[in-house]
Amino acid sequence: MSKKLIAVAAAAALALTGLVATPATSAVGAFSVAVTATSSGTGLTADAAYTVKIPTQDVLRFNDTVGATTSVFRVVSTTPGTTDTVRVVSTGGVKVLTKTAFDALTSTTNNTKAGSQDVSQASEAGNATFYVYSTSTANGTVTVSSGSNSTSFNVKGITPAPYNVVAKSTPTTVATSADNTIDFTVTDAFGNAIEATTTATITKVGPVNLSTAAALTWDTDRKTLYLTVSGSAAGSASINVDLGATKITALGTPKTVFFTTTVGGTQTELITALNAQVAALKADYNSLAARWNKRVADKKAPKKAVALK
Repeated sequence: MSKKLIAVAAAAALALTGLVATPATSAVGAFSVAVTATSSGTGLTADAAYTVKIPTQDVLRFNDTVGATTSVFRVVSTTPGTTDTVRVVSTGGVKVLTKTAFDALTSTTNNTKAGSQDVSQASEAGNATFYVYSTSTANGTVTVSSGSNSTSFNVKGITPAPYNVVAKSTPTTVATSADNTIDFTVTDAFGNAIEATTTATITKVGPVNLSTAAALTWDTDRKTLYLTVSGSAAGSASINVDLGATKITALGTPKTVFFTTTVGGTQTELITALNAQVAALKADYNSLAARWNKRVADKKAPKKAVALK
């Protein structure tokens, strides 16, 4: 073949190469899943679940590092193929968003309703990114799969720090020799109710006993926080409940509870005391009546004698 023909053949080969796509590599790495920006945990068991704060004000907040308001963490999967489909399925209160869906959130859609519990996304250059959050303190699971490969981990939501406490109603009186239950509401700085036994400093002055001086107790049946008190003697008492929250200037001063109450008796004791008071009043009246009647008798005046039966 002449040099001219060889040159023509080479040019033709180059032209065909430009027209026919060269297959891309289908092996970008072994299947793996990386989790970032969780507050603690390994995810391997329910007891060691990845923990993330439940979204405050129902707003999803993400930060590459764990912060006070971070409520979403990132999951990145690597697949053998550059465009392999990755599926993420969650259970419990755990929800998932694809990166595309997360990036598209707006001020009206950036809330806990945005995610779902079964999403899929094609990987790009072998990677697929998802965002995970939890709406519950109960344990949930996340399973990431692609083809025949899969891995699972545990996720648990944690409540944010308590900031405000208010009493649902403050008792004007508490009984002695009996438990008196006082219900409270505790919220975080954003107003989200906290539904778990909450550390507090509870102090009292006066004749009243506290069931605990270190926490408000969560009642799973009545769905409320409460404190039990009992009077030790008749008198006046005051109770103060403080969460010890650090003030956040932009969110105002943390609320505490302070109230006074009169310590009385049980219903039976109160009835007995009331009967005694009535008997004393009756005795006083009859004593006055007897003196009046004596004066009437002495003066022989046409006055009518009186008496309380």
